[in-house]
Amino acid sequence: MKLLFIIGTRPEAIKLAPLILEVAKNPSFNYRVCLSGQHREMVQPVLDFFGIAPDENRELMQAEQASVAFTARAIPALTQSILSYQPDWVLVQGDTNTALAGAMAAFYAKTTIGHIEAGLRTADKHNPYPEEMNRRLITQLADLHFAPTASARENLIRENIASDRIFVTGNTGIDALLLGIERLQTSMPSQAVLAVRHAIEQLSYPEYPLLLVTLHRQENRGERLAHICQQLQQFAERENARIVFPVHPNPDVAAIVHRYLAGKKRLLLLPHQPYDAFLWLMQQAFVILTDSGGIQEEAPVLGKPIVVLRTLTERRELMEQGSGILIGENLEEMPLILQELLQHRTNYRTKTAQRYLFGDGKASERILEILGKWA
Repeated sequence: MKLLFIIGTRPEAIKLAPLILEVAKNPSFNYRVCLSGQHREMVQPVLDFFGIAPDENRELMQAEQASVAFTARAIPALTQSILSYQPDWVLVQGDTNTALAGAMAAFYAKTTIGHIEAGLRTADKHNPYPEEMNRRLITQLADLHFAPTASARENLIRENIASDRIFVTGNTGIDALLLGIERLQTSMPSQAVLAVRHAIEQLSYPEYPLLLVTLHRQENRGERLAHICQQLQQFAERENARIVFPVHPNPDVAAIVHRYLAGKKRLLLLPHQPYDAFLWLMQQAFVILTDSGGIQEEAPVLGKPIVVLRTLTERRELMEQGSGILIGENLEEMPLILQELLQHRTNYRTKTAQRYLFGDGKASERILEILGKWA
């Protein structure tokens, strides 16, 4: 069986890496890895960490390119890749513009499509934008749907997807996380890990708990991002805590973050970190504040409280099990929430006992077994 993996962004690379490694061990499968180039500089370090060499890089991203322009260019380019390789299955992950373009290209090439991390929904087609609509459209194109949770499966059933085409596998992102932690524990630390360790050591008050922040989504741009930064600055100044913020390279994000937070007391801005260095940072953090989908899945596994800096989340299990807090529109409540977490550390950690909400590390094995049955 021939598989074509289409990857565009860092999260796709992380979540497809363990499945690619699983496929590579099985002689029944041939495969190729095609990069769209959506995250030009951020994908290759992830693949390097997992020892994966791409077979093709379309390099479709251009400076200041809008989503519609990227997708319009990606569909014909990825169609050419599919027609050239003639795979039995095209595998796309998640809800990115690359995933949508890959699914549309496979449809036009009359190739069967497997959607990994299928069924996530917020029920608001504009939030997150464009991801919510991307994944809804991919659902209509896909032939097999690999849902990470029972809740995701129920979403697909409500949309009249045939139940025998939906499989609850867990999320491959948890496979990647556990594999990454194992490599951190058994390998010499990389230069990136050593560098971030050194940077943390330079922060004053090493006895203070560490708060880790990441932001990148379109909803957290402009005034909302400025407001979050102001809240973080004020919190760092008056509370016994340190804040570390790896800044996303998008210039719309980086300009505002540096304007408000550069050089502030007990607050460290770092460049975007490679996967292994970021895993190390998550392990050191007491609280994680993020708008990332993947980190929402990873934090419970690590036993970390998480504050989701979004208005809606498709990972509702996190809130239902008490493992996370959704900030919503009330950014003014963020300092109070953080104070509560810092003051009641033990109480919160008992809530995170159910860590494997989104997978047990065996999703890739299950997906490969299912694909094998559809040969």
